[in-house]
Amino acid sequence: MKSVKFLLAAVAMFVGFSASAQDFSDDRVYGKWGATVEERQENILASNYLKEAIDAKDFNRAAHYFQLLLEKCPEASQQTFARGVTIYKNKAQRARSVEQKRMFIDSVLYIYDQRVVYFGNHSKNGKDYILDMKARDMLRYCTTDRPLLRAGLKDAVDAAVESGRVNLDIVASYYK
Repeated sequence: MKSVKFLLAAVAMFVGFSASAQDFSDDRVYGKWGATVEERQENILASNYLKEAIDAKDFNRAAHYFQLLLEKCPEASQQTFARGVTIYKNKAQRARSVEQKRMFIDSVLYIYDQRVVYFGNHSKNGKDYILDMKARDMLRYCTTDRPLLRAGLKDAVDAAVESGRVNLDIVASYYK
């Protein structure tokens, strides 16, 4: 019985070492994560730490990793932006003042704008999808800022018409 446990432990260690020694030199697969192998490894680890911090609801630590990824490799993954929205929405819910909450909501809107810049031409989750999500969040959080809300809804409707995928509830909210 002991030999089976040692054998399983050895196999687990081997798999762990081989997984940690991943080759990030393929530019086609990992080029978007950084210029050098070290940068790629660091940024992929930061992405993993970002996900773990969100899962643990440690939004301050997650915000640190999000900012790092936004500076170093914003075009690497759409998930970075989706997680950034999650972080700042949760921070807005926990805000202690109206000004602080507004700052976090402004961060959410900025993240959507940056996602349009880097992933606006995506076939499935492109500009129309991103601006639709932004408009929905604006309907939820920015009801008092009517000009901003109207502009966000107009952008979402225009992008939806351009792509041919119109969500009638956003159109109805815009004309309401």
